[in-house]
Order: sequence, then structure tokens, then C-alpha cells
Amino acid sequence: MPLAAQFGKTFVRCPRGYLKRKGRTKGRDNPVASSFPYHIRPARADDAEAIARVQIASWRSTYSGLIAEAFLDHLDQQLDERIQARERRFNNPDIMTFVMASSHDYVGGFIDVGANRDKDADYDAELYAIYLLKGWQGFHGGQCLVKTAVQWLIMHHYQALKVWAFQQNPFRRFYERLGGILIDERSVTLGTQELREVAYGWPNLERLIS
Repeated sequence: MPLAAQFGKTFVRCPRGYLKRKGRTKGRDNPVASSFPYHIRPARADDAEAIARVQIASWRSTYSGLIAEAFLDHLDQQLDERIQARERRFNNPDIMTFVMASSHDYVGGFIDVGANRDKDADYDAELYAIYLLKGWQGFHGGQCLVKTAVQWLIMHHYQALKVWAFQQNPFRRFYERLGGILIDERSVTLGTQELREVAYGWPNLERLIS
């Protein structure tokens, strides 16, 4: 049985949240209503396209001015490739994805976690990605995604978590508010652009959800 199917919504300890708007927001960021509940659940195979679209839209809104516009403009052309890569992830037992969805099951955010790709002796788990559509931010959904993912990591005997973030990304303060400590930095190349990344770590997963 796939890992996501083993838990269902009962796995999530975070309460259902509620998005509130003063008026209807049109477009992809919020196509449902001006006020609606959301929940966190394990991702399903049929969420692949929605997750890929959230990631592309989030990169555009978050990294505009940081990453070259030519690179960001090319993301839509990679949609099919990203969907296929996402579908392959569902068959990888070392990766788990949770989504933030509306009562109509529209996906507005997601998180990927699993084994640390750096093979770091001090941090056995890694947060690969967490993205929310711009209109879905600021309602504690990001915190709930993290805590839900950490619960899964603890259940699978992981002990410490690491995440990489662009150094100039202002949203990396989110990790600091969750108690992450700076542990490393490196240079990465996107297209022809070189960027700096910093790593945050949580040596004790139990403390992250306490």
C-alpha cells in the first residue's frame, strides 16, 4: 500500500485552518471563494499536475528579482516534465508529500520531505520543498505542513532535519521562526546564474513539533 494511503486525514494533528478574504480573489491563487476552510492531507497521484503548477507559480512570485526572468519565464514550458517527475516521486518510498487543500480539494500548497540527499551524518532527513500560492500564505498553512511532515518523519525514525534556501530569499525567515539554526552554505547554478544557498537545521525533530 502506498505510504500516503496508510494515513489519510486522521494522521494530521493540525486543526483545519480557515482562509478569509475581504473580497473574492480571481485567478489561480484562489479560485474557490472569499472565505473557505483548508486541510492538510497526504498527496495522491492525481495531485501531480496541481503540485507542479503550485511550484511554478510560487517560483515566479517568490523569486522574481532574485532569479533571472528568462529562467522563470521558461518554467511553463517545463510543466509536463515536472508532472512526470512528480509522478515518479509517488513511487519513491523515501519521499513523502503533503498538500494544503481547500474544502473543494483545490491544492494551494505542498511540502516534500524524506532522506537527506547530502548524506549528512548529523541530519538524516531533508525538507526538499515547501510552496504555497501567494493568496494562500499567512494563514499558518506553512507551519501546519511542516509539522505534519515532521510527524511522518518521526514515525519513520528520522531524528534531525535540514533544508536549503536561497540566501536572498526573504521567506527563509520562516525557518528561523520555526527554530531552525544556520548550519551551512553553498553556491548553486541555475542556467547561467550563480546563487548562494544557506542551510537550516533542526537537530531534534521532537522539539520542532512540541
